[in-house]
Amino acid sequence: MSRHGESRPLAGQPLTHGPQPAPRAPGPEGAGLPLEAGDTGLLHTADDVRRSPYQQVGDRHAAFRRFLDWEIALSHQIDRDDTVAFKLLP
Repeated sequence: MSRHGESRPLAGQPLTHGPQPAPRAPGPEGAGLPLEAGDTGLLHTADDVRRSPYQQVGDRHAAFRRFLDWEIALSHQIDRDDTVAFKLLP
């Protein structure tokens, strides 16, 4: 309390007078801005993107098999490439 009988906030705490607005979510959602979904606004076709098998629709088992086949082939490609600065562990 101040010497005049008023309560004062502690240092570092916001002043509160009346009801406070509800906190908003961070980012564009909290600002009420529209959000894009999917591959919108791309300048070029996304030909260097590999979707996770979790993002695949349809036969996920086949998607996981394709991913594992790609990953195993990549390790063989790295092993053959003399310009790669690291080697795979056995």
